[in-house]
Amino acid sequence: MSGKKEPHLADGLNTAAVISYLRAHPNLLMEHPDLLSELTIPHATGAAISLVERQVSVLREQVRQHKHQLKELIEIAKENGQLSERLHQMAEKLIQTNDLQTLLKTIKRTLISDFRADKIVLRILAECEESLPELVGEDWPEKGLFEDIFKTRQPVCGRLEEEQHHALFSDELPEYGSSVLVPLFGNNWNGLLAIGSQSPDRYQQDMGTEILSQMADITALALNPYLTR
Repeated sequence: MSGKKEPHLADGLNTAAVISYLRAHPNLLMEHPDLLSELTIPHATGAAISLVERQVSVLREQVRQHKHQLKELIEIAKENGQLSERLHQMAEKLIQTNDLQTLLKTIKRTLISDFRADKIVLRILAECEESLPELVGEDWPEKGLFEDIFKTRQPVCGRLEEEQHHALFSDELPEYGSSVLVPLFGNNWNGLLAIGSQSPDRYQQDMGTEILSQMADITALALNPYLTR
């Protein structure tokens, strides 16, 4: 007998057991053709790679990429579903508030806890009798820095310009972080909701903005009764 040990596979199997199983089930690969795209079966062509082997290699890589893309789509769909549920919960919290100061605190607290933000900044360009830091008036000096976002009326994601970052987050968040800017439009007033993260990868430019637009609608509707003249 040889002293060479049989290599062991996962779950306590060894090579001899696998070979025995394949011999007992010669049609296994015909019944499960998808396994072929995951197996490496080299051809005896010496140093050269056969055309068939090359084609199988390319196919295997394509299958791997498709699986990865499918996994990403599933994760995105799952996350969107979770975000939709959080928006619903956010709306319920906002309609239960009875004054502007509590409403503003609820918006910030909800976005930080439920949407994994590090910093929330609200700038409301409206004249109001109440004196709150979020109410910057219609002539907010930094308004020009965000002129484009007010024109397009669309949320934007990614890195802010230096002046924009300083106007909203000052030194409370690092400039290398990422942000979401959501324009708000109410009855005779507008505003800006800024969601900031210390991570440069948290909010990317190619992120979908449908959920953010819904968030803007909910926030503006909740603020309207307190700001509309």
